[in-house]
Amino acid sequence: MEYFLELAIGTVVTIITYFLKKTMDKIDKTDHKVQQIERDYLTEIAHEKIIKEVKKDIQDIKTDYTPKTEFKEAVKEFRNDLKEAQKQFLTKEDFIREQRKTENKLDEIYKLLLKERA
Repeated sequence: MEYFLELAIGTVVTIITYFLKKTMDKIDKTDHKVQQIERDYLTEIAHEKIIKEVKKDIQDIKTDYTPKTEFKEAVKEFRNDLKEAQKQFLTKEDFIREQRKTENKLDEIYKLLLKERA
């Protein structure tokens, strides 16, 4: 009979230990989650500050925003201005060609001057 009493007490202690361990694990997990929430917690003041910054950024974007149609028009005007500039200005090759012509004429003048001196 003593054996059954020891067996019953051992079984009860084992069951109590199992549930106590299970409860302690749940408490540890809950504590970990609470710590994580506290770490990630955003205060109302910090939240309001972030909201103000976002509103300011939105206002800045609204102020500086260029609608797509205006942007396309500006690009079109720039391209037209660039085409006009290309028509009015010399290219590098044209400039070099004209410089060679001028140098050749100066060389001819120099040769003529040398002939007259001699």
